[in-house]
Amino acid sequence: MSNDIDDRVSGSRGPAYPYIDLAKAVEKATVIADKGAARQTMPPEAFYKLWGMGAKSSASRQTMAALNYYDLVEYVGRGKDRKVKLTDLALRITLDKRPDSNERSDAIKQAAVQPSIFRELHEKYAPFFPDDVVIETYLKIDKQFSEEAARTAIRHFRTSMEFAGLDKPSVEPKDSQSDMDGTDESADAETGNLPEIGIGDIVQATVNGSDQFADGAKVIGISDDGKWVFLDQSDSGVSIDQVSVLRKGTTTLDLPPPVPAHILQAVQRTPSPVEEGYRRAMFPLDEGDVTLHFPEHLSRDSLEDLRGYLDVFFKKEIRKTGE
Repeated sequence: MSNDIDDRVSGSRGPAYPYIDLAKAVEKATVIADKGAARQTMPPEAFYKLWGMGAKSSASRQTMAALNYYDLVEYVGRGKDRKVKLTDLALRITLDKRPDSNERSDAIKQAAVQPSIFRELHEKYAPFFPDDVVIETYLKIDKQFSEEAARTAIRHFRTSMEFAGLDKPSVEPKDSQSDMDGTDESADAETGNLPEIGIGDIVQATVNGSDQFADGAKVIGISDDGKWVFLDQSDSGVSIDQVSVLRKGTTTLDLPPPVPAHILQAVQRTPSPVEEGYRRAMFPLDEGDVTLHFPEHLSRDSLEDLRGYLDVFFKKEIRKTGE
């Protein structure tokens, strides 16, 4: 796959990222396939014309480059002789019209992580994508993105992951040993051998062998089919197969009414012990206390990273006030 065409949103020589998200890129590739040019090698201008876009517009070139980043088109030749055609990956997406096709779904997932920056963000954060401000800080400090470019890249990244179904945790492939010894884990799930998890339990989610929460997370909901758990520290559901109970909670659906708000707030204001090697700084505000929990010894580089994060946080929160 060639990435020698500039697909940056602006004309500056900043980090590259797709001009459009994956859903729009697939839509553009589908137009080519539906108009009988699925396997045709043509000049880029022919693609632009089929899209109804001007051959000399920067949007046309950036759109083509974005499809190249998702590995939906490939270039043949160079310079004035350069031509373009849909890739095998694009054909597996655009020509597969079967409802609920697993092959097409897999091809879309593959395309979603073809852009190097999207693949890097997915590997770094999946399956629990943090708030935009966290990703924005990383892009600006570590990848030298401008603020505008970082926000655009994050928007395209999130919508592409959602389109591909990569924005939620996935169940890991079954161990081949289960096939060898004749056991069927899916059958166990159907017969009720899933972990016994209840509302209020403190659990750990383990994905690809890595625990996702330092001190566990609280169960705040369970899907009707019992296969997904919703946690207070995650914006998406977690497969129950990936969850283990650290300790049973005291909150169940059959409990009496919750503790009165004024009592609960008093309890919540009582600070928990600070673990060894960490410090706590608390700032009282009119709306409530703001608490920082941080390692006792921070390097200069780490302090600079923290300053950058807080600067972005302040800007974002100030914009929310509308002032």
